[in-house]
Amino acid sequence: MKLEQMKFLREYLKKASNLFLFFGIFFYLFNCQDQKLNSPCDPESEAYRNTNIIKHILMDDSPFCGLIPYLGIVATPRFNPSSGNKTTLSNIEISTTTPGATIHFSTDGTNPTSNSTIYSSALENIWSLAGKTIKAIAVRSGMTSSEVLTGIFSYLPLKTGQQISYAVGDDGESQTGVSRSYTDNGDGTVKDNATGLIWQKCSVGQTGSDCSGGTINSNDWDTAISTCSGLSLAGKTWRLPTRQELETLPDYSKDNPAIDVSYFPNT
Repeated sequence: MKLEQMKFLREYLKKASNLFLFFGIFFYLFNCQDQKLNSPCDPESEAYRNTNIIKHILMDDSPFCGLIPYLGIVATPRFNPSSGNKTTLSNIEISTTTPGATIHFSTDGTNPTSNSTIYSSALENIWSLAGKTIKAIAVRSGMTSSEVLTGIFSYLPLKTGQQISYAVGDDGESQTGVSRSYTDNGDGTVKDNATGLIWQKCSVGQTGSDCSGGTINSNDWDTAISTCSGLSLAGKTWRLPTRQELETLPDYSKDNPAIDVSYFPNT
């Protein structure tokens, strides 16, 4: 046998033996050991340690946790903050560790697909999405789509402002929930610091910094929708509030009107 053929055969056998060794280790790590925890992204899990052994053999220094890139599966998205009950107000971010992947999401409990809304910026604050089932999926061309991420966020209710107790455990006795506070933005809008909602300071038809000029308009439903959609106050896009959002305005520690008139004067 020629020298060149001997060298080729030696290199071939060397590569073949390394390949068999790799699959042998892979099979042992993932089939012959008890997996105490099975998340390849949890540093305390067996899966994390095992996949990092394989990555070391492959001389892989990528930021992925686990062998997701090699299996051709897009990494499952994550929420930040994680879903569950929250006591502080923040927006909801969604991310995936797979470079070049696009995240699609839904907020109505349906499973998202590649045709669903594309995630491009943080979702509305936790209060606005509280109780809704948020789902997200990450996709990338040439790879299998990720598993669906599902989460439900909850947020403490607002204090009603009720000061007198009429029954055991009612709002007047418990005084629980998030305290109300507002910020006058100085541009005709007011921010509710407890919910993150932005409100028009004056009722439609009123004018002046203290809303003392003009006359409040009384509109039917269709006219109200049209008026809000055509409003350009403070350079923002406006809409009618939902019933749930409207219910955050009454303050039962006040009456006639039951609203904070220092921020919504002449209401």
